[in-house]
Amino acid sequence: MHLQHQNRYPQSSGVGPQAQQLSPQQAQLYTKLQAALLEFNTASSREMDNLVTVNKQLNDAESRTKAEIQSLRDLHIKIQYNIATLSRCIEQLTAKIEQIRSWPEEPVDEIICGSSVVHNQLFELVAEEIAIEDTIYYLGKALSQDKVELKAYMKHLRNLSREQFMKKALIKKVKAQLGHIE
Repeated sequence: MHLQHQNRYPQSSGVGPQAQQLSPQQAQLYTKLQAALLEFNTASSREMDNLVTVNKQLNDAESRTKAEIQSLRDLHIKIQYNIATLSRCIEQLTAKIEQIRSWPEEPVDEIICGSSVVHNQLFELVAEEIAIEDTIYYLGKALSQDKVELKAYMKHLRNLSREQFMKKALIKKVKAQLGHIE
């Protein structure tokens, strides 16, 4: 039996169809199998190249995604810190507003005004003198921009200067009365 088994599958010493005597049908089948195997190998090679490329793209995308996730985590931490800081500031401001609301209301005129009639007079004289100084400044700007004629400028400047001199003299007199040393 063992001999029959060997005869059914002839052994060849070589490899491929050259070493064996093939019938024309076997040779044709062998050629077709060889072409199909070559086509399969080429397609498999292309598919492997595509899979390698896709794998690289997926790995790159994974790295970018991990970096973006870390960036978002860092941003989240910063936002949480800012929210906590803002919450503390809001609490402090709310407490300060409540404290200010509890203060008694005082008329503005009483806060700004002096403690005596003489102090009030000094306050008003200084305010008027500063207003005259500002008026002279803006009058000079108007002259330099040709919005006021020289004759009108000189007339107003003379009047304002006279008035300013009188205010300064009165301020000096009131300060002397209050005991201020100049």
